[in-house]
Amino acid sequence: MKGSGLTAWAFFVDIESLLELQSSLNIKNIQRVKIMAKSNIVISHALCLIRIDKTDRLPEEEFELTDAQLKSPGVRYLFNRGELAFVDDAKRNREFLAEIRKGAKKAKEKTLEELEEGATIK
Repeated sequence: MKGSGLTAWAFFVDIESLLELQSSLNIKNIQRVKIMAKSNIVISHALCLIRIDKTDRLPEEEFELTDAQLKSPGVRYLFNRGELAFVDDAKRNREFLAEIRKGAKKAKEKTLEELEEGATIK
């Protein structure tokens, strides 16, 4: 009987330590989410190496971009192609892509007459 009581006590100690560990992990996850919300951590979904500001980035590598880098045409191009994405933030990805596509120049549609004539060669 003494052995079973000791086992039960050890079991509760393990539960308490697990609960403490869980609460510390939740705090760390909350802190990570807050850090990720403030920063521009992205992941590369490219099939090959990407070079940004003389730094090589491998496929599936997570790294941080500055605001100036996010505004650059090259990074916007990579986001538009789906080769870069914000880590664990699908809503921010959609908003950023909508902003990129909103600023894109629309191709002027040609009239039927222009299509039939073709272009003149100089």
